[in-house]
Amino acid sequence: MKLSTNTTNYSTTINKSADFGIEDSDLSHIMGILRSQIYSDKLLAVIREYSTNAVDANTEANNTNPISIILPTIQDPTLSFRDFGNGLSDEEVCNLYVKYGASTKRSSNDYTGCLGIGCKAGFAYGDSFQVISYTKSHITTWLARIDESQRGTISLLHKEPNTNRPTGTDVRVSIRKDDIDSCVSKAKEFFKYWKIQPHCNLELSKINIIESTDDWAIQTDKSGHYQYARNYGGASLVMGNIRYPIDHNQLNINNDAGLLAQSNSVILYAPLGTVDIAANRESLEYTDRTRNALVAMTNNMLIDLISRTTKHVASQPSRIQASISADKYASVLPNQLHRTIVSKCTWQNLPLLNTIKFGPSSIKCHERTTSWRASDNTYRNSSSDATSCGLTKHVKLVVYSDDKIAVSNATKRIRTLQHESTTANEDKYYVIPRSRLNEVTPQLTHDDYTNLDNIDPLKPTRTASTITNNTTKKSVRINVCEVKPNTLKSSRLSEEVTPTPMADGRYVYVPLNRFDWQGHEEWLDHLDNIRQALNYLHCNGAEKNKPVIHGVKKHHVKKLDDQWITLDAYLAELFTAWQLNNQHDADLYAKVTSKTMHNLPEKDMADILSQSPDLDIALFGYVVQTFHKNSRYNYGNTDLTNSNDIINLYNVMIRLQLTDRSNYLTDMSEYMSKHYPLLDIMSIRQWADNKEDIARHIHKYINAVRDLI
Repeated sequence: MKLSTNTTNYSTTINKSADFGIEDSDLSHIMGILRSQIYSDKLLAVIREYSTNAVDANTEANNTNPISIILPTIQDPTLSFRDFGNGLSDEEVCNLYVKYGASTKRSSNDYTGCLGIGCKAGFAYGDSFQVISYTKSHITTWLARIDESQRGTISLLHKEPNTNRPTGTDVRVSIRKDDIDSCVSKAKEFFKYWKIQPHCNLELSKINIIESTDDWAIQTDKSGHYQYARNYGGASLVMGNIRYPIDHNQLNINNDAGLLAQSNSVILYAPLGTVDIAANRESLEYTDRTRNALVAMTNNMLIDLISRTTKHVASQPSRIQASISADKYASVLPNQLHRTIVSKCTWQNLPLLNTIKFGPSSIKCHERTTSWRASDNTYRNSSSDATSCGLTKHVKLVVYSDDKIAVSNATKRIRTLQHESTTANEDKYYVIPRSRLNEVTPQLTHDDYTNLDNIDPLKPTRTASTITNNTTKKSVRINVCEVKPNTLKSSRLSEEVTPTPMADGRYVYVPLNRFDWQGHEEWLDHLDNIRQALNYLHCNGAEKNKPVIHGVKKHHVKKLDDQWITLDAYLAELFTAWQLNNQHDADLYAKVTSKTMHNLPEKDMADILSQSPDLDIALFGYVVQTFHKNSRYNYGNTDLTNSNDIINLYNVMIRLQLTDRSNYLTDMSEYMSKHYPLLDIMSIRQWADNKEDIARHIHKYINAVRDLI
């Protein structure tokens, strides 16, 4: 590559002069600087310098085939660069690989090299490397190394006739085992910007180009998604296969083209010699020449984008559709730049639009969204109000006859469109009642929207369950899912499943009102507690044979037969059996209750209140824990030493109103209310039905205090 030079002559009145030079005794010091300090990334320098030198050798020999590289592995930690040029004579090897400044490429912009430094890059990483030259007559193997003089020498190790090997040069550098992964990673990142990639023993990375010319390209990230930070960082310049990041702050471009220099998705391609580079070829040199070239390239790219967009939208049937189609760069270029491109394009001599407005009141926008709170990445349907929308490629305008079709029915027809779309997770459907079409600005044509009147509503899938009813089997089509604990309501219900019966052939279910348990609203918030109680009652805490809790939409419940039992009914059934089997334990609890109440330490007040906001449950928990702390017995078929399970069981049963409070719990509550009325106030704040109840308890506490006085 030709170097930029300045041949200006200066006159002087000084009559003495001396030539610059380097003392022989200082050569090792200067070479050490060139070898060790010129590159900030020494391993990347080896990859960059020897691979581009190999391409230059192919170019010199008019060989258009790719070069070949071998990346290091644990089995063979050698990094190799093989070109298929003319090979090097003995004299050329000795001059180029140890003499700094020696280069054969400064007379032409056909070559990347020019500085006479890169072929010594192996010394920046280690103390030695090999050079194998394949000429038509001989194959010579050389060892370049740093000797005692610290200047570097190259020695001939082997020479043999070349009978049938392709000509060229092979440079080999031994990579330390700790650097192998880093070397492979750097190589893959470096070579992914090459238009013609080398042959390689490992698969190389590639950039995802969504559009390109000989002068520029727009890329996405590796996964194919548009880069999130497309407005930040800066564009890249590729010259001689080397990617240089562009520092847009150095350009002082204040027009729209300047935004291209800021976009991470933009790649500019420059012929060799177009801009100036730093001596280590790691960055651009921001001379006036470089700045002028970059300004010209970004301006030309902006002109290309406007021209291409205009041609792209010309075939669209309407102005709105042309504006939507002009969105092709919206997700990969800065928003301001995209709006500029759209504003400078036309369709049938009409300017394109960025937005449309729906009038004084909002309409519904339907889309699929996911939440970070969800346990999976499943997209779910959602709707929001909108008074306007930007015209992007995922905007879908739909119209329905609101005098004939109900809103719910229109929603089902949108579900049909989503079901048939390959981009449903990105699409946004703006639903416009036909009676409000005249409010939309600008006015829509038939080509701008989809008529929902002509779309069939999406039929919900149904699960067919064969349920035994006495001696007759019938097929009942119902909507069944499995109910699982989750903080997000919409994540509690699984996809439709085939019902799972218990050992006795019955199915446990809850009737669903959307995402809530009909009759026990919000109690699915406590499904973990319910499952713990159910597990304790059903199988003594064992995980196996744990019943599945099904969810059935409320309008399907009437189709169920007597093989289906609600969860609360099943809990009551199990609880009754448990009480009968553990009557002896209940009596023991009653006996210790009185003693526990009358010997309640003052310091335990806070512990009691922390266990439950309900006084009865809090006291019951205290009694159970105190009893089992001093008890060494296991009662009946159930290990009652696990007081937490028993406390949770009573908590669930009382809250679901599936059992009455026992007499001793009532006595306990009355005793504590009399002696510690503040407990009633603290617990009633959360559970009282109205303000009168709270006031009554406050007065009760005041009267109790007066009695004490």
